[in-house]
Parts: sequence; structure tokens; C-alpha cells
Amino acid sequence: MILDKTLELSLAQAVTATAPSTNVIDIAAARNIGAGEDLFLYIRVGAAATAAGAATVSFQVQTDSSPAMGTAVTVLDSGAIPKASLGSNTALKFKLPSAAFKQYLALNYLVATGPLTAGDFSAWIATDVQDNATYAGGFTVN
Repeated sequence: MILDKTLELSLAQAVTATAPSTNVIDIAAARNIGAGEDLFLYIRVGAAATAAGAATVSFQVQTDSSPAMGTAVTVLDSGAIPKASLGSNTALKFKLPSAAFKQYLALNYLVATGPLTAGDFSAWIATDVQDNATYAGGFTVN
């Protein structure tokens, strides 16, 4: 997977309550993002999500005609993901719909039944996702 800094929404962003991503992508400046290809939202959990209660996080890709995202429309919603599924180094990927995006894209971290007491997320838009299997080392090939 090749990461493009201009398509980065968050980098190790600490999230304890509902919050927007650190970065907003200006599609007019990030031209040809996946022209003719599927696009994916890729999220990597850094520090595991923890909470005193049964907190969940929904990842929502939103689009708007203003970088302030004041009238944002959600074009992808992951649904509520329980904190137990957001352990350290967990990777999540979601195919973006082929919806007509407005000029700006952002990610909204919607925390419910929270707050979280810890957790950080990195998120990018990419044309491909790392999807390889990892196997234990220490074997011999004959």
C-alpha cells in the first residue's frame, strides 16, 4: 500500500469523545485520487481503545463544500464498533461508495456509550489496502 500524505485524515489522533479528523482533504487540490479505481478508507488503531463502560466508535466519512464541515453529509458509516474490537495495531478498511463527493472530505469519530479513556487512530484514503496475512517466523524451508 502506498500512502499519500495529502490523503491523510489522521495520524495517531487521540480520540476520547466524538471528534472530527485532524485533517480535511481538499479534493480540488488532491487531484485524480483513484480516478477509475475503487477508493478505501484505511484505519489503523495505535493505542487500544479503552473505556470504563461499553464504549463504541463509528467511523464516518463526511463531505462538504466548506472546509469547516458545517453542513457535512455522511457518505460512509462503519456502524458502532465495540472497544473490544479496537485493540492496538488493529487494521480496519472500508470501501468508499462511488457517491458524488463535494470539495472536502473529513472523518468523524463518533464515540457512543463513552467516553474513551484511551485510544488513537490513523486514517487515510487509499486506492489499495494492505491485506496480506502475517505468519509466525522460525520455520525452515527444505
